[in-house]
Amino acid sequence: KVDPNRVYVWGIGEGARLALTAACAPGKPEFAAVGVVGQFDPEPGPTCQDRVPEGRAPEASWDRKVSETLWKFSSGHRLGA
Repeated sequence: KVDPNRVYVWGIGEGARLALTAACAPGKPEFAAVGVVGQFDPEPGPTCQDRVPEGRAPEASWDRKVSETLWKFSSGHRLGA
């Protein structure tokens, strides 16, 4: 069973930009949190921390540590809380 209040979106590289775009879309928020992975200059946008909490992992690749970091950040957030 999926809890619709605990849906998170994470992305790496251009996927991080897409995750932010999806999470920051106009209208009712669809995600409880967004995770961004990558080393960016400048930081990817859009940003909408006033609507959706953002966690960032400044890593060049995705590994178990990144997954654990994002899960630790995301798991405490619920949509609408």
